[in-house]
Amino acid sequence: MTLVASPDPGSVFVGWSGDCAGVNACILGIDADKSVVASFAPAPPVVTPNPIPTLIALSPNQVVAGSTGVVVTMSGLNFLPSTIGFWRGLPRATRFVDGNTLLVSLLDADVAVATDPFSVVSLQAGSPAPGGGLSGSVQFSVVNPTPTLTSIDPPVAALNSAPFRLALTGTNFAPTSQAIFNGFTPVTTIYVSPTQLLVPVSAQTLASAQTVQISVSNGSFARTSNSLPFSVNNPPPLATTMSPSRTVAGSDSVPLTVYGTQFSTNPSLGGAIQTVIRWNGTNLVTTVFSSGELRALVPASFLAAPGTAQVTVFTSAPGGGETVPLPFTVFAPAPEAASFEPDSVTEGAASFALTIHGHGFDAGTTVSWNGAVRPVTLLGPTALQIDVAAADVATAGSAAVAISNANGTSPVTGFPIVARAPAITSRIAVPVPAKDLAWDATRRVFYASVGSTAPASGNSIAVIDTTGAVVASIPTGSEPGRLSLSDDASKLYVALDGAALVQRIDVASRTIDLEIVLGPNTAASDLQAMPGSAGTVAVARRNPNLSPGSLGVVVFDEGVQRLEATASFGTQVSVMAFAGPDAVYGYDGFTTAFTLSRMQVIATGLVLSHAVSVFNAFFLDIRHDSGRIYSSNGAVADLHGIKIGSFALPPNQSASVQPDWAHGRVFFLSGPTLSAFNAGSFVPVGSLSLADSSVVGRFVRWDADGIAYRTGSQVILLRSSLIGG
Repeated sequence: MTLVASPDPGSVFVGWSGDCAGVNACILGIDADKSVVASFAPAPPVVTPNPIPTLIALSPNQVVAGSTGVVVTMSGLNFLPSTIGFWRGLPRATRFVDGNTLLVSLLDADVAVATDPFSVVSLQAGSPAPGGGLSGSVQFSVVNPTPTLTSIDPPVAALNSAPFRLALTGTNFAPTSQAIFNGFTPVTTIYVSPTQLLVPVSAQTLASAQTVQISVSNGSFARTSNSLPFSVNNPPPLATTMSPSRTVAGSDSVPLTVYGTQFSTNPSLGGAIQTVIRWNGTNLVTTVFSSGELRALVPASFLAAPGTAQVTVFTSAPGGGETVPLPFTVFAPAPEAASFEPDSVTEGAASFALTIHGHGFDAGTTVSWNGAVRPVTLLGPTALQIDVAAADVATAGSAAVAISNANGTSPVTGFPIVARAPAITSRIAVPVPAKDLAWDATRRVFYASVGSTAPASGNSIAVIDTTGAVVASIPTGSEPGRLSLSDDASKLYVALDGAALVQRIDVASRTIDLEIVLGPNTAASDLQAMPGSAGTVAVARRNPNLSPGSLGVVVFDEGVQRLEATASFGTQVSVMAFAGPDAVYGYDGFTTAFTLSRMQVIATGLVLSHAVSVFNAFFLDIRHDSGRIYSSNGAVADLHGIKIGSFALPPNQSASVQPDWAHGRVFFLSGPTLSAFNAGSFVPVGSLSLADSSVVGRFVRWDADGIAYRTGSQVILLRSSLIGG
């Protein structure tokens, strides 16, 4: 027999006793009486495990260090009344709100100190067994308070000053606080206290004028403070002098140099020049040569009308400022005669009305004839008229005409009174093989450079009087060539073609008092004493072993070279002519550029003002007289390089030129022919055939009716009515 125990609901079978044992089915053999007891007991209760909580968010997820009584709201799922919050793995007091919300109270010690800027704290929720466990973590931060910046000391520093420490004063500073430049560049910061930081300011920062916005950050999780400006200031400029300080109205562009101190040579952060010259408040394009020298080109449009301009130097912020103005005078041009109508008369002519054409005439203009003021009829700003009596033109010669008004007096212009027939009144041949000539009107002698191959007194300067006598011989170095006599007739400059030197002769003692060394492989193609400064000479240098070989133009003061010279590759110069003490003109007769260059004379040397092609021929000579540049091919230009006209010379003939506005004439010596022209009208006055066919090089004017010129072996002293008429 098999017995099976079947417990009622809520009970469990415990086991058999009696004739059966165990908990399995009871199998009995019926061979006798059997006694079996099935034992039952109440069933144990069913246990359900706790779910693992899910933490989704914290509110707040950060607090300021030092906060008290912080309660963090945990939001999530599967929260139980037994679920608690954990801070860095440590349980904290927790209040159950519902299955999705817990309130966790943090200890004040938990948030007393800020967490590292690059780390966070993990918060978790945990439920007990059965089941249960810890949720995932959610990040929580303890941050320093937002700093406040109240002052910077010092708020400004001078450009290029010594490095120093900048003191920042404010609140809520921490050991991790860092100063920030311009909102994004962290810089080295030294923590002093919760109210002070120090920031080292480097030489690099102080090398550029700029304004830096400075703020303070307490770490990557904290807000940045307000910003305050710190400036590296340009120094205030000071202008003391300028060159030039005046020019005539209607001038071409003028190079202007301003001297002073504290001119900024540092570029701004944007690359623009910070210091400029201003002309009546308008910025000029300025070159900063040094902290004491600025240069700019004043446009011709600023010089069109008379007036006084205010020249200042301006340095931009930060710092900087504008200097006290320096006055630049643009003065009205003095009156000037350009031509006469008629352009000349023959001696013995009847009285006539002379019309003078020119510019700068006004109601206050007067005209003098040989020093006597004549009544004037004003025909307009470019023409006036005077009456000339027969007695004024009775004798051949040249009447000195000068025009004056409040703006000045014109150069004396000669009005030609032509002799009935030009003639040679005297001719003296001096047996001296000269290379160049100079006329000394003070001592009434000629100076002739004599080379080494001369029959007598080679390598010397021959002194010749007006009778043709050689009254002295001044020894020089090897192969004296070009000569230039200072306008006060005190110094004679001599270019030595064989010694790379320029020697200066003291005319009074007839001794050499200065030698100027030009350097190896260097000779002078021309030299000119500066007007008004006997100790100053301009030298056009060349390399005699090269073609064209120009080495530029330099200025020497008592033998000391001024710093700035014209560049050899940009200014080929074969001959020169001064047009006053502040401008020298050079002509390129070496190359097909045929450039006429105007060089501004400044305290430090020469500056190229402009260059034009106007004469267009090789190996020309040039001369200046009364605001005009004359070339030996007959072409004439004004001081702007604009061609005025040309004298009618025989074609394909070389010539030399001597303008003589004081007598109203321009003379050309071409081969055996001396030609005279009216200086104003370009009309031929006459010509004279000479007995010499081998005339070479330049000639000079002397006295009222004389010229001196050279042949291969002689110096000829000539007087003629054509010259003096």
